[in-house]
Amino acid sequence: MRKHPLVLSLSVVGLAVLSVLAGWGLRPGTHLDEGWRTLGAVWIYLAAAAAITAAFAALFMWLAVYSANDGYDDPAQTKGR
Repeated sequence: MRKHPLVLSLSVVGLAVLSVLAGWGLRPGTHLDEGWRTLGAVWIYLAAAAAITAAFAALFMWLAVYSANDGYDDPAQTKGR
């Protein structure tokens, strides 16, 4: 199945915009007294939050695949059809 070129180009532009916004948001951290080193105590919590989010995402994707493979997502059969 071929992707529509507009969808692909809008996706690339959207990722570029998000990258620019992330850089713009992180830039003020370089102007702190000691830079990003002052935020050292926070990184463990950010890493834990990212790991938990990834675990939940993997769980929900596994549940979606499991239900699709075992027929739970099949349409219900009605009488007379």
